Amino acid sequence: QIYDRLEPLLGCFERRSPSREDIDAAADGPAADVILFGLGRYGQRIAQGLRSEGISVIGVDFDPAALAEWRRAGFQGRFGDATDPEFVAHLPLSGTRAVISAVPRTDSPLTVSDPQLALLHGLRSAGFGGTIALAASGRASIPEGPEFAGVEWLTPFDDAAAYAVERVSAIVRPSREAG
Repeated sequence: QIYDRLEPLLGCFERRSPSREDIDAAADGPAADVILFGLGRYGQRIAQGLRSEGISVIGVDFDPAALAEWRRAGFQGRFGDATDPEFVAHLPLSGTRAVISAVPRTDSPLTVSDPQLALLHGLRSAGFGGTIALAASGRASIPEGPEFAGVEWLTPFDDAAAYAVERVSAIVRPSREAG
């Protein structure tokens, strides 16, 4: 009876955005060719390119807004954190050919809490045998060590610069050869 009387006043304490459980309730679905961590601009561009190649992608992020936008774009997504080995172990890894982390690591010293290292350990502990690709802010921030053997490194800024050089060179060469 007390609750019934107070219920109209309690609305201001309710969450305005969905809970993690509500977000993940919509995450069930088939496995994909690629699992992509980090649904920011870089991750979304990778996913769009993969989808245009006919490659299926499941996206993972711990930002509910990024995940909601991801799903509005028609992608399958899961709410989760790359640093949680329990979460990584429950991903649909069988049948997945590659896991990509689009969250670039910085030049900061490598620690146990580093998301890239945590994801790598989680995937290996779960027995994932596919390709693991991790983003780094540049070649200088790629860590060395035996734990990174076999990892493919993505360097968005270096790769974008190389692509820009390739495009500009294609424009300049023909005009130079004609002149």
